[in-house]
Amino acid sequence: MSLTSRAFLRSCLQHAARWTFTLLVLTAVVYAAFIAIRFHHLDTRIYAWFSAWNEPAVTTTSTQGRALQGYT
Repeated sequence: MSLTSRAFLRSCLQHAARWTFTLLVLTAVVYAAFIAIRFHHLDTRIYAWFSAWNEPAVTTTSTQGRALQGYT
């Protein structure tokens, strides 16, 4: 086996190892996102967090609590 073919094989193995590692990391990230959404309802929490920014501030009548307009 010549030196150039060994270098070529080493280059191919490094390339394959790099792609394998990249796909492994990508698979782990996708699986973690699946677990976060499926079991921890992360999508609902993020939606509620962003929705809270658009809601107006709660009006208070005093420092003891929220105003209860129309409470019976």
